[in-house]
Amino acid sequence: MQNRLILAVVFLVASVVAVKSAAVNVKPGEIDFYKLYDDPEAHVNIRDRRTTRDRMAAHGYPAEHHHIVTEDGYILGVFRIPYSHKLNNQDKIRPIVLIQHGLTSCSDAWILNGPNDGLPYLLADAGFDVWIGNGRGNTYSRNHTSLSTEHPYFWRFSWHEIGYYDIASMIDYALKTNGQGQKSIHYVGHSQGTTVFFTLMSTRPEYNEKIKTAHMFAPVAIMTHLTSKLVLTTGPYLGHRNTYSLLFSNQEFIPHNEFLLSLLFNLCEPDLMLRPVCERALDNLYGDRVNMTAMPEGLATHPSGCSTNQMLHYLQEHQSGHFRQYDHGPEKNLELYKSETPPDYPVEKITADMHLWYGESDDLAAVEDVLALADRLPNKMIHRMEDPLWNHGDFALNVELLQNRLILAVVFLVASMVAVKSAAVNVKPGDIDFYKLYDDPEAHVNIRDRRTTRDRMAAHGYPAEHHHIVTEDGYILGVFRIPYSHKLNNQDKIRPIVLIQHGLTSCSDVWILNGPNDGLPYLLADAGFDVWIGNGRGNTYSRNHTSLSTEHPYFWRFSWHEIGYYDIASMIDYALKTNGQGQKSIHYVGHSQGTTVFFTLMSTRPEYNEKIKTAHMFAPVAIMTHLTSKLVRTTGPYLGHRNTYSLLFSSQEFLPQNEFLLLLLFNLCEPDLKLRPVCERVMDQLHDAGRVNMTAMPEQFATHPSGCSTNQMLHYLQEHQSGHFRQYDHGPEKNLELYKSETPPDYPVEKITADMHLWYGESDDLAAVEDVLALADRLPNKKVHRMEDSGWTHGDFALNVEVRKLLNEPVIKIMLDFEDANK
Repeated sequence: MQNRLILAVVFLVASVVAVKSAAVNVKPGEIDFYKLYDDPEAHVNIRDRRTTRDRMAAHGYPAEHHHIVTEDGYILGVFRIPYSHKLNNQDKIRPIVLIQHGLTSCSDAWILNGPNDGLPYLLADAGFDVWIGNGRGNTYSRNHTSLSTEHPYFWRFSWHEIGYYDIASMIDYALKTNGQGQKSIHYVGHSQGTTVFFTLMSTRPEYNEKIKTAHMFAPVAIMTHLTSKLVLTTGPYLGHRNTYSLLFSNQEFIPHNEFLLSLLFNLCEPDLMLRPVCERALDNLYGDRVNMTAMPEGLATHPSGCSTNQMLHYLQEHQSGHFRQYDHGPEKNLELYKSETPPDYPVEKITADMHLWYGESDDLAAVEDVLALADRLPNKMIHRMEDPLWNHGDFALNVELLQNRLILAVVFLVASMVAVKSAAVNVKPGDIDFYKLYDDPEAHVNIRDRRTTRDRMAAHGYPAEHHHIVTEDGYILGVFRIPYSHKLNNQDKIRPIVLIQHGLTSCSDVWILNGPNDGLPYLLADAGFDVWIGNGRGNTYSRNHTSLSTEHPYFWRFSWHEIGYYDIASMIDYALKTNGQGQKSIHYVGHSQGTTVFFTLMSTRPEYNEKIKTAHMFAPVAIMTHLTSKLVRTTGPYLGHRNTYSLLFSSQEFLPQNEFLLLLLFNLCEPDLKLRPVCERVMDQLHDAGRVNMTAMPEQFATHPSGCSTNQMLHYLQEHQSGHFRQYDHGPEKNLELYKSETPPDYPVEKITADMHLWYGESDDLAAVEDVLALADRLPNKKVHRMEDSGWTHGDFALNVEVRKLLNEPVIKIMLDFEDANK
């Protein structure tokens, strides 16, 4: 869980880095943060999202949206300007042109410059019948005759299939639909749009007869001399058929987040307050090379989706030095190609009239590689762009920006690799049969249904209940309960109440993954307690509200302060009422954020101290001055203050769930499946050999991360930067309104009179020993427990193999002693 969180933070940092420090240069007076916080249009644009057809029609052009079914069942959304309303040439011969986008892009990219500069508009006004394609898997081509996008087989394609099937289908459909008896078309492709054309023309050479002229913008085929740092960095890891590439194959790359796209759309809107941030960032990245008018729609439509295999195929090309088909590994290659290595594309067979357009500053389509490709083409003309600074994105205004969005996506993939260190590299080839694994559906997605906390507890014979609690501010929390033990049959006896609360990005599942022999809820139930397992707002089980949808940014406008002030209070009151035995107080256990929210509630609503018998804080997080976490220390200076960075990432869901990815990770550690060696090596590297309960790993991966608000992350980073345990910093003006002070008030932990037990580990990089002891000094009624194991870390409180002996049993004894002393 902690390491999945790290991936998310890295992705967030990557997003910040991508705009360099441009936004920092915006003067405070240029943006009214106080007004911006309460302005819904500063968070999400309320206009409906538009299609390519809508955008073209808005400029008066006749626009059509067609759906083309490929030979292998993919349904492509393709757009058309059949004629120009300026020419009224619908009854004249209109030569056909097909335009194809690049990687992670879509048809929208071609029209964002508007009718004065956009290629489709200019072609229509020149008398052409213009078709704008979309490859399988992007925004407009996410359908299939039999497969859902949730199934990994939908994503089992690279750009080879886009060329071989999609481009061929578009050409044939356009020729047929045009209705003028034409036999051939013109073609324009950018980046991947050139790669797929080379693929089709070399593997199905009969299609060369259907091409009049072909224009390759930034042609990508040979990739030996490219200078892109990210490709050079990731290629050695993902450009070969190995454990890394296998794990990331056959899935959607950067799934859509509608709210984030809406936020990015809003970022450059001319009439909204974040405009200065956009202008400064783009000036630093591109100078005056960007059409700012196109930015809102550009950010709202990209990235547009693709398969990870497309990325992997390009990295294979770079590593091999060849323009060749997808490498499935020696055995699968033998079956498909009759050779252990993939065959090169025979570009010498491309007889179409080819025009290669290249720029001298292109880091993805290097001059040497373009010229090497040209030498192999029998019928070509080379066009060097006059501007010596012309780069890969300059071929389509705004694709310049999209290129850098692509870089963010690659950074996220790199982050995923870094987070598991180099453990997977140590898996020997003999440990995994890649050939069998490729065709084994269980190696891609586990087919068992996802289970809830209640299902998991009931599977072990425990009576299990699922409750829904409505908080004072309208959030609906999913809370689970073991009311009594089936082993004791003690349903008619007094059963003291215990509430257990998870940490950041976690959920109720984390407490039961160790099973009935070690899991704290089971042990408590068997000791005679009425056990409640909470879920904070925004996680897997608490994604409902009496009036707000999770799609609305106001749903996510909370930090852990609200989880403490409202959620924990509501759980305590509900458990006391539902227990039905007239109890007035409970025991409490929290881990990490589960301790923070407890400190919050008890210090801000001190009357709740009377409702606590004993409170057990595992890895208590409040003061954060001495933590050693590198990621917190790296991101804190950027996101731990109320500034442009933190404002952009506030009030939204943090790392939205991808069901398929969770299922893949679930499968990663299944005992009977072939990726198990990878999981074991990774876990050994991350947690030290023997510290983690491997039996719990499949469910751990299947349930985490469980969702939270970005404000929870930002609040922690504020704590680290300020050196205080205090309320959320909204900026001076908003603080004045809320707190009557320009700075947030400290939580008065001295008011916490409950019987507190602080459990800490010496190797915890998030709850440092010095910070725990500093907190303890301020608590009037506490006992400090140092874990005997000197290697005990932040995550050991949940999944350490010795958690029962070293932690759970001592905690239960303290609770039982309290009950015995207060009978």
